[in-house]
Amino acid sequence: MQNNNLLEKESNIKTIIKWSGTLLTLFLFFYLLQKQNWETITATFQLLSVRIIFAAWLLTIVRIITNSFRWQFLLRIAEIKIPFFESLKLVFLGMFISNFLPSTIGGDGIRFLALTKFEKDNSLALSSIIFDRLVNVVAVLSLLPVTLFVYYENSLFVYDMKVIEALFFSGLSDKFKTWKISGRNWINKNKFWFQHPKALLSSISISWIGLFIYFFGIWLIARNLGMSIKYYQVMGIAVFAYLITLLPISINGYGLREVTITTLYTFLGYPIEAAISLAVITRLIYLSTSLIGALWLPENLSYLGKKIPNIK
Repeated sequence: MQNNNLLEKESNIKTIIKWSGTLLTLFLFFYLLQKQNWETITATFQLLSVRIIFAAWLLTIVRIITNSFRWQFLLRIAEIKIPFFESLKLVFLGMFISNFLPSTIGGDGIRFLALTKFEKDNSLALSSIIFDRLVNVVAVLSLLPVTLFVYYENSLFVYDMKVIEALFFSGLSDKFKTWKISGRNWINKNKFWFQHPKALLSSISISWIGLFIYFFGIWLIARNLGMSIKYYQVMGIAVFAYLITLLPISINGYGLREVTITTLYTFLGYPIEAAISLAVITRLIYLSTSLIGALWLPENLSYLGKKIPNIK
């Protein structure tokens, strides 16, 4: 009983930290907005082509479909039989729920509960979702050398990034310790995942395809905003921004992602108005695609309502 109370208290503290972090970073971002020349920002937005925005939106959809293929690939390893369209609906549903719950874990939790309609083994269903997220993180981390190259090709950028790097690595150091312990236990319980190395490499390759598509969409918008930025620079910044949002101090990266993107593009020498515009537009594109998940919320509500009180 005492352990349950401690766990509940720890969970409440983490939630408070995430809400506080979200509010703080949103405040900082809106503070940046307030200090800018809105005539310039408006002029920057007017540079945008509707066709470019629509193309970026479609590329985001393609990336989500690609991620669904990756998860479907992992589900086959676990011999969990679920039609592709059903798994795609669950991915969209998880994205939609993540907009309202602390971190992206909330969306994964709903995805797990909905998956139990197709797989009665709860631990197997949960491990497929955990491994799907793990594969994506590995794919992103494998692109970290691109980020480092972007950092070190500009000495001023490296100097200014020291504070952010210190924040990032100090913030994740404690988390890595927890991951090391829980990860070791999880690997021991799920050794069968590692008995299919070719399938796992294929899953990482699918993640790369999705990431490259996503980066290309951002690059199109950045170029349309007047930035003479190279594709690999967009990759480097996007990878770092993703890793920053892994810090457990924000809800779905709100504010934290926008401040990070604005800061990084500004350090590279691009106008802050263009950087802010890019951060806002890419966030709106993500939100608009995640709203598609609301279409399949009603059909899952009754099942989830019955499942949540009984899940172990």
